[in-house]
Amino acid sequence: MKLSNATCYYFGPFALDAGQHRLERGGSNVLITRKAFDLLLMLLQRTGETVSSDELIDALWPTSEETEDATLRQHVLMVRRALGDRIKDPRYVATDYGKGYRFIGAVSAVPSLLTQALVEQLCAAASEFRESRSPAAMKGALDLYDRALSLDPDSATALGGVALCRCLVADYMYDCPKPLLQAARIAADKALVIEPGCTDALLALTKVRLDYDWNFDSALATIQKAVPLAPNNRIALFLNAWILVLMGRFADAHSFLGTCTHDFPGAELVRVCRGVALLYERNFADAIAELSTACARWPHFWFGHLSLGQALFLSGEVQRAIQKFDWIRLSEFDPLIDGQVNVRFLAEGYAMYARFRSNDASGAEASLDRLRRLSQRQFIPATCFALAELGRRQYAKALSYIRQSGENRESWYTHLGIEPFVDDVRSDAKRYAV
Repeated sequence: MKLSNATCYYFGPFALDAGQHRLERGGSNVLITRKAFDLLLMLLQRTGETVSSDELIDALWPTSEETEDATLRQHVLMVRRALGDRIKDPRYVATDYGKGYRFIGAVSAVPSLLTQALVEQLCAAASEFRESRSPAAMKGALDLYDRALSLDPDSATALGGVALCRCLVADYMYDCPKPLLQAARIAADKALVIEPGCTDALLALTKVRLDYDWNFDSALATIQKAVPLAPNNRIALFLNAWILVLMGRFADAHSFLGTCTHDFPGAELVRVCRGVALLYERNFADAIAELSTACARWPHFWFGHLSLGQALFLSGEVQRAIQKFDWIRLSEFDPLIDGQVNVRFLAEGYAMYARFRSNDASGAEASLDRLRRLSQRQFIPATCFALAELGRRQYAKALSYIRQSGENRESWYTHLGIEPFVDDVRSDAKRYAV
């Protein structure tokens, strides 16, 4: 049985990934030297055949003229130790004395049914972690997806899941988005080659094309493939409407939102999107009415309150807006309970903007100083500092932070075409596209 073209090999509890040079047992890494790994790979590629000692030596030590059989035997012993194999009663590597070595275990280029079941269980658990939205839960989800991929590197579910998870971490700004989006693109592209209808991969690729490439047309085309596959997926529905808003196609956005039902988990995100569309249309009165209704129905949906605060400020209700921003940024937000994005950093940015514009410089400076100190220990979005400098009309500094926001690929930077809070510098901000 020849498996010379395979990239992954499954035998017993083991999985060998040739591309990643990784040997796993039950999802855990097995320590093995590079030469021993290459030796095992050669035997796996010709399972059932005797590979001569001379051929193995020539392939593994091509530039050495002094390599002896003892060196090869030592590396065969390393392979056996890694596999828990025995010389007298081998399960995987047999010695054909005077000839060479032969892999005798059952090998497949696809995981066993048991492995597939374990991969499905890991992905299901990862999805549950992902839904709780906290930084710790996101890390747990990524770890579970990575375990699934160690068992089956070609699992479209795991690849799509890890891609979307990285996009969500980027969107929530728990870490610098740029490398997260880069990694998400690789995983999503691979998932879609394996399974073109992988919804998580389509959602992730939409976010990459939107916030990394700033290619609205491509992002819209991608999300429109996902919506029919997951008609009640709140992320898919929101992204479809949100991209239309970013493109200034407000009538299309409202028309699409009008087709969305309100009897599925996450309907609050779609309802709030109606208000956000009105906000970016500069229809502040209707935006306040729509967002107030949504916030009354879902009183702890922070994104809705953030958008309402923005609409209140832009309509001239500055103190109510500041109270709203403060309520969010000082809230006892618990993602494990609420299962939603943490928008406290954004709330703090808009609060600083509002305070500077309402001549409450001392309160804004206190927040700004706190964020500067915090940035020494963790990632703080440049968005926050850009909003603060825009608030006090320090436009050169604001543009510098806007540029940094773009370099970081922060989602706020994608808003610059319609974001009302950058009206003062919109023409200059556009020149800072990176």
